[in-house]
Amino acid sequence: MLKKYLILLIMFFICYNIHGKLDNKFLKEQILTSDIIFEDITLEEALSIISKESGFSFIPNNDTKDIFLDITIPSGESMESVINTILEIYNLKISSIGKIFLVSQKNTLKENFTLFGKITSKGYNYGVDNVKITITNSSYPPIYSKYGGNFIIPEIEPGVYIVKFEKPGYISKCELINLNQSSTELDICLEKNNSYSNHKTTNQKNIKFNTNSIVSKKVILNNTDTEEIEKVLAKTYGDSLKVSSLKKQSMIILSGDFKTIENALALIKEIDQHIQQVRISSQILDISNNLFEHLGFEWIFSHGSNNNQNNNLDFSLLSSSKIAGIGNIYSSGINITRKFNSGHDVLNLGINLLQSTQDLIVSAKPSILVVNGENGEFKLTEEVIVGEKKNENTNNDNITYTPIFKEAGIILKVTPHIKENGYIVLNILIEVSNFKLKYNKDGGPDSGTFNAEGGSKVGRSIKTTIKMKDGDTIFIGGLKKAMIHNLDSQVPFFGTLPMLKFLFKNEGISHEMTDIYIKLKVDIVDNTTTNFDKDELHKRIENITNNRIY
Repeated sequence: MLKKYLILLIMFFICYNIHGKLDNKFLKEQILTSDIIFEDITLEEALSIISKESGFSFIPNNDTKDIFLDITIPSGESMESVINTILEIYNLKISSIGKIFLVSQKNTLKENFTLFGKITSKGYNYGVDNVKITITNSSYPPIYSKYGGNFIIPEIEPGVYIVKFEKPGYISKCELINLNQSSTELDICLEKNNSYSNHKTTNQKNIKFNTNSIVSKKVILNNTDTEEIEKVLAKTYGDSLKVSSLKKQSMIILSGDFKTIENALALIKEIDQHIQQVRISSQILDISNNLFEHLGFEWIFSHGSNNNQNNNLDFSLLSSSKIAGIGNIYSSGINITRKFNSGHDVLNLGINLLQSTQDLIVSAKPSILVVNGENGEFKLTEEVIVGEKKNENTNNDNITYTPIFKEAGIILKVTPHIKENGYIVLNILIEVSNFKLKYNKDGGPDSGTFNAEGGSKVGRSIKTTIKMKDGDTIFIGGLKKAMIHNLDSQVPFFGTLPMLKFLFKNEGISHEMTDIYIKLKVDIVDNTTTNFDKDELHKRIENITNNRIY
């Protein structure tokens, strides 16, 4: 065992080379698995993190501890490269004194007397950090032991001093030292005070905590984003607390006095709790009731042309035809054709007898799971090209066209906010829309959904905020739309003659009525008790699988 410690001690001493850079075999083998971001963080805080992650003690002197870092180290680099990068960028150097690495400015490290050592707990053999170390008969300010119980006090004038070590929960201890060489090592073993807890309860006035010392704390977040925590802490504590973060590791680093750190940790614990989820089940009904009427006479006269038509009389009853907007329908009518002047003149009389109704129901049943306070969106849409954007490159006179897409269909957007006593506040936006495009014939230059004549998008939406109880169902409806189109055409003069005008007129009437109804149900989801087998969709899939014939 003694041989093992001797080898480690020798390696610590050779880590400092003439260039002031780190050369350590163990740190070379420690490879970063993710990026490290040191942003708005002091060198003392950064070295504290490196010490905990690497297992080695790195301590800055008084001239360098308050240097603010702003660098990013990519993953894949060694811990040795991290330290050497910091040394190179900020003009620092590193030296080893015993088992401790001291970081200082290249032009400020002096060959004066230094006191260093390690503080351990008696009977447990582990380092004790945050121990207050005071040189009682000197103006040198108190310091605190760092990670692993290591401490270093540089730039002390030679002489005889009394050094006091104290920490709540331990018996204070004093040592008499004589600084007569460049570096002096002092290892201290503190004994726990078993009566500390009782003494703290019965006589708190006799115990004094130093809450003004600056300490650092690392916190791993489980549910909350690091940026949100930073904003809350900045507004709550202001300049009394320094906060930095490593977003990819969901880690924040706090630096401040002991009392502020305690309060900040309690606040973070209260905020960073398990986030509940809300299942929102809905049914959207878009109901249309349409009535179309075409009644009247159509006169067509052809003169001076070769006509192959013969005299005839046609009747049609519920024959197939089309009306824009509703597709195929069935109509009735009478068509009379007569030829005059040896077939050079043709008179065609059409009598329209059309009345058609259309009932259309569009139904969708979206169901989504949304985290409390986040936005959820469900889309069942059609996306078409409705135009194009022209881009000109003035350098090479190239012209490119970028298509412009638009979508229409059923869109459901919700943001749930879980309140006390099982209540949920829902911000809802529901849109039901469709395209009315002008389609050209297949094979034409503008065939398809994109054409020069364009089209229109018809849509209706509901935006509201409601409060519901967990498990409740509500209906939102009554969004009605009514459209009446009247198209009257007539022959001039003859269409105004009394008693005869109906023979020279044609009337077209369309009535369009549409309603939207929405049914919503909300449930706060507990992931530990949700039964997967009870889901309706998976039951249907299971039935289809069981009924296969192959």
